[in-house]
Amino acid sequence: MDFGREDLIPLPGSNFATWTGTYMQDDQAAGLPTVGAAIRLISETIGSLPCIVYRGSGPDRTKAAGTLQWDLLHERPSLDSTPFDLFQDISACIETRGNAFVQKVRDERGRVVELIVIDPDAVRVYRDSETREKKFDIQAGPDRYVGLTSTDVLHVRGMTLRGGIRGISPIELHRNSIAMSYAVQEYVGRYFQNDATPGMVIKIPGSLSNQQARQILEVWSSNHAGLRNAHRPSALAGGAELDQVKVNLGDTTAIDAQKFSVFEVARMFNIPPTLLGAFESTFRPTADEADAFLKFCLGPRLARIQSALRADPDLFGGTDLYPEFKVDALLRSATQERYTAYVAARQAGWLSANEIRELENYPAVEGGDNVQQTPVGGAPNPTPES
Repeated sequence: MDFGREDLIPLPGSNFATWTGTYMQDDQAAGLPTVGAAIRLISETIGSLPCIVYRGSGPDRTKAAGTLQWDLLHERPSLDSTPFDLFQDISACIETRGNAFVQKVRDERGRVVELIVIDPDAVRVYRDSETREKKFDIQAGPDRYVGLTSTDVLHVRGMTLRGGIRGISPIELHRNSIAMSYAVQEYVGRYFQNDATPGMVIKIPGSLSNQQARQILEVWSSNHAGLRNAHRPSALAGGAELDQVKVNLGDTTAIDAQKFSVFEVARMFNIPPTLLGAFESTFRPTADEADAFLKFCLGPRLARIQSALRADPDLFGGTDLYPEFKVDALLRSATQERYTAYVAARQAGWLSANEIRELENYPAVEGGDNVQQTPVGGAPNPTPES
């Protein structure tokens, strides 16, 4: 059975109690601009990286183009998705739910011919107490579950704190810090909902009943509360006076708290703050920040996905093939810096002309596979005739 989103009945979403005294669902957290930007940055960057299937190792390794694994991971994972879709969805599921579940669709010969990401909210995963086999219950309708095993589902587990079969949601792990950011956003929203002005007090001489006070406030609110009623003229009678409450500390520091939340989210996801707009002057990271983003943020995440794919017996079992994300594009520097590096690598015998041309998306040329075997200024490379 192929599970599309229309087939699935999501399990009850996570609802986390937080220090702010409120409950937060993980989808609410992902709706915060900074959290959403972090998830999008990680998942879309991983989705944009080509997943190459290799055979062999070291200098003898070659691309295994034309294999079933190559077609699945590099060309077309399913009839209605691309490699970008597959790896972006896997990454987003891990960043928001702590787990990604991928259904392995087979043909009549039993070969895996499609990979389809399943909504993690519709999956219960557990280990059979007798066989120790990992099993999955997919909720496909009201009170209806479909039981699958690792033969049917590839599970890419996220981080855990105490081991276990299921990864923990990063949003659940950092729920209190995210809830603080959410509370600040709500506070600012309500502030603007009330005309972006401090509170008002209507002073009326004499005494009022509770009902009279409520009526006066209801009339005032209906005519002056909200952005649409901003700056409308008003009239007060009976000696009433309008007094403005002084701006409190919470009002003056709300924007500062929003800026601080950017750094908090950057720490949660291990992203250089510049990439999340922590500094208004630029979104462009330095070379060191870009290198840190690749090594410390994307590196472990790519290794997690690669390892899960490589360990799956239906995809790579019994073969000498293995997947690897190509991160060269993330390391590309300015044109002059790249060309200088290519010259050094070519002259030192690290890269051939065709390897350099491939990095720059140029076709190979005849004789371009030779590498420099001696330092520049030494004896020339031997010719094929010698």
